[in-house]
Amino acid sequence: MNLLILIYYAVTSVIVLIGGGQNLGNWIDGNYNLIMSLADVIQAFLVAALAEEICKYYTFRAVEHPDLLFLTGLDRHNHGSQAKIGGQEAYPYSSNNASLLGASVGSFDSVFSQSSLMKGHRGHRGDRSVSSFGNGKKSSEEIDSQPEIRTLRQKAAAVTTAMISCAVGLACAENFIYIFFLGGHNARDEFTLLLIRSIFPVHALCAAMQSVGVIKKFLEPDIDTHCIGVGWIVFPAVLLHGSFDAVLMLVNTYIDIMEANGYQKNELVVNLVAAGCVSSVMILGLIFYYKVNRLQKARLKRFEVYGGPREPEKEFEII
Repeated sequence: MNLLILIYYAVTSVIVLIGGGQNLGNWIDGNYNLIMSLADVIQAFLVAALAEEICKYYTFRAVEHPDLLFLTGLDRHNHGSQAKIGGQEAYPYSSNNASLLGASVGSFDSVFSQSSLMKGHRGHRGDRSVSSFGNGKKSSEEIDSQPEIRTLRQKAAAVTTAMISCAVGLACAENFIYIFFLGGHNARDEFTLLLIRSIFPVHALCAAMQSVGVIKKFLEPDIDTHCIGVGWIVFPAVLLHGSFDAVLMLVNTYIDIMEANGYQKNELVVNLVAAGCVSSVMILGLIFYYKVNRLQKARLKRFEVYGGPREPEKEFEII
């Protein structure tokens, strides 16, 4: 917003220098309400929605979890070989170690504490067999040769769950800011604000919409991933989130304009209109996600059954 305001002042200064300042001032005074509404829309889409959706996407991409190794590219077998040469500590959540952890008894720390890797012999980590991590149960070759038992749809569900989890964390932090810094002056106002913000899970829905693009880019076979970038993935979520925020901001601007001009406003009507608009935005977002998610599940099931995108003789029943 500061950058946009700086551009605004720079443009108006140039217009004043060339002699059109008076006319510009009159135009701004006459269209002040329109300018404020336009500023709300810009703030809703570019400042709030775009920043938060990109933040959620890259937070998810930064998650390193054994259940997401197929997506996050944490197969560090080659990196482990380089660590062996350089005497560095191998990454604990590599595909070998994560698979071994699932097949071993005890916690992650207890498994690794049994080996010399956690006892000062990090320089010779690569010289030991991986079987020492799990009491000799499995070798590295056996672990690498194990097939992925999860289906494409199960992997897709893992992606959606992880993205929604990141979004809920952001929503929780945002609610704390609204309650303790931007909330009302008493517990009743703070509770009302928190209740209203909890009714509409816009962050979770936007994350689910983002997951459709992530799944299409990283899990759907025979997809040209070069044309699916971050912008393509976050655009539906930004559109929904920006529309949601724009409605709330425009309602607040309308209330301020009415009060500034001395008009009386019907709070019940204003609240009903605002609730109806944001509810409509959420319903449209749910319908959109339901349709694209159903089609995506059908495509993934075709690949699971046929090993390719060819159409079956009859429609699949989505499970």
